[in-house]
Amino acid sequence: MEPDDIPDFIELAINYRDLSPRSHLEMRIMPLFTARPTSDCHESILCAEITASEALLSIAGDPSCLPFVLFDVRTPDAFNQCHLHSTMHLEESVDGDKLLAQLEHHIESLQMPPEETHVCLIGESKNDPTVISFVSQLLKKRRKYLSIINGGFEVT
Repeated sequence: MEPDDIPDFIELAINYRDLSPRSHLEMRIMPLFTARPTSDCHESILCAEITASEALLSIAGDPSCLPFVLFDVRTPDAFNQCHLHSTMHLEESVDGDKLLAQLEHHIESLQMPPEETHVCLIGESKNDPTVISFVSQLLKKRRKYLSIINGGFEVT
């Protein structure tokens, strides 16, 4: 690395900061740079956990939040009883290609670019096995920009 490379690294860091959910930065990344990082700050690095309040602000169009497309992965009955405004229900599937196609079809219907859109999944509660299954399938299909609501539908 040469001294001339430093401005490029700073620009790259700013770009990553701007593309990361605010609550993920506060809960997971900033603690890594404290004198004594906690062990839980290393969890969920592959999939950003965001707070329910950040998801709700994103739905409301708050410019300080990234625009997320929300997908509810609870059972169809739970979704039909109550769900957040502007969320789409994702059907459970063991076929990752089918799951990715559902997700991208909905994003395209919103006239957004599927490859660059931030996706947020919401399940029933914290550590919901359905959410974990969906995250696993989407990561195997190399889906970028994937987040989950920390605590699930219970916290909304």
